[in-house]
Amino acid sequence: MDTLKEGSQMEALRLAGLPESDARLAQFDLSVAEIHNQVIFPALQSAANVSPLAPKGASGRSMYDTGVQSLRSLLLPKGWSIAEADNVARTVQRDRGIAIVFSKGNASTGLHGLTGSLTTGWPKGSAAFSNARATPPSGLESVDPSGFNWFPKKGDRDEWDLWYLMYYPTESEIRLELSAPTWQDNTGYPRGWNDNDRILLPPIPTNPNSEIDDEEDSPIPDVPVEEL
Repeated sequence: MDTLKEGSQMEALRLAGLPESDARLAQFDLSVAEIHNQVIFPALQSAANVSPLAPKGASGRSMYDTGVQSLRSLLLPKGWSIAEADNVARTVQRDRGIAIVFSKGNASTGLHGLTGSLTTGWPKGSAAFSNARATPPSGLESVDPSGFNWFPKKGDRDEWDLWYLMYYPTESEIRLELSAPTWQDNTGYPRGWNDNDRILLPPIPTNPNSEIDDEEDSPIPDVPVEEL
């Protein structure tokens, strides 16, 4: 991450009067209000409208699908595009080298000081880091081999930094953050988050009677593909 450049841009935006979260989101062509009102609220409404007769996990899948669609509705008119030939639902800004994936997070999502335990709600497939810039784990994280193939796959290019727009529903609120992992462990979970690349967003209070099934973007089987 070009933290010096991003830091200078963020400081300029702060001086212009933007709150810190909005200042940091500006590089993604997003604001807190847009994420709340045009991504998360429609996704919550979609989940709430799922029939109680639907199969288990239907509300979580509906929230995920609507979240991806709503994020793209915001970003595509601003010069972003879709990159999901490998079934990873990325929305990308190629000129700036950024990819965003909408995902449920785990219980550490949106909370300060829990960077080491942060990850997504479900493991991601082997294609999650395709064409993304990755950094091997270091220090204590490198003691336990991750199983991640640090060498680029055939045809892979360092096209973007991978960011996850993560949500985590509790009984009282939806916690949110936009953050960038740097590697993937041997169980398929994104890891290697750091505080400089975590943008914690204000949570959204929810109806205490609402319930979202814990299935979201259900795990994709890691099916080996033989190259011809």
